[in-house]
Amino acid sequence: MPQWQKGQSGNPNGRPRGARNKSTIAAEKLFGERAEELTNVAIELAAKEKNVAALRLCMDRIYPKGRERPTPFDLPRSPLQRMPSLP
Repeated sequence: MPQWQKGQSGNPNGRPRGARNKSTIAAEKLFGERAEELTNVAIELAAKEKNVAALRLCMDRIYPKGRERPTPFDLPRSPLQRMPSLP
């Protein structure tokens, strides 16, 4: 007999938002500790071989795009904030 009724998940809340894989954490640690060295080597190899696609592939593998990481940016002032205050 199944533990859950048909159509019910065993984990209704799912994975917590913002939780990361162990491999992602390990890659971030590796890249954080040796980022400058790894970047310089990758750039030198790409320049030597004139292969930008290889550089992009290596860098994407070493440090994947951060989908869940916040990106700080400044918002422009709204037109209402720029208007002089009325007396």
